[in-house]
Amino acid sequence: MSFLRNNYIPFGFFLLLLFFLLWPKFFILNQEGLSNCIHVKVFGFECPGCGLTRAIYHALHLNIRHAISLNPTVILVFPILTFEIIYFFNQQVIIKKIKFLSYFLFICSLFFLYIIRVSNYLKL
Repeated sequence: MSFLRNNYIPFGFFLLLLFFLLWPKFFILNQEGLSNCIHVKVFGFECPGCGLTRAIYHALHLNIRHAISLNPTVILVFPILTFEIIYFFNQQVIIKKIKFLSYFLFICSLFFLYIIRVSNYLKL
């Protein structure tokens, strides 16, 4: 198990990062402006996750302003990913608490974004 943890997982992270950076066509599937989100099709407005994949793509390519305009919660994705990687290699209690706090903030921000999108849809 230690061999898998020490060799395959970091290599997997490297391949995933390389895939995100080198083949962006696969991540921006719908460029016509049509949404594939079931929430949009049922309720008529975007869910909190809409635009997050495109926002991560633009943030990885250092187009931060456009990434935040697509989905503001992208700001919290990279700290969460960083804490997740650090915790994977060093499972200290303080890192676990920080990781929990970052997840909590992310979920709260998604809830807040949902309230904003509902109020914009209802014109409140």
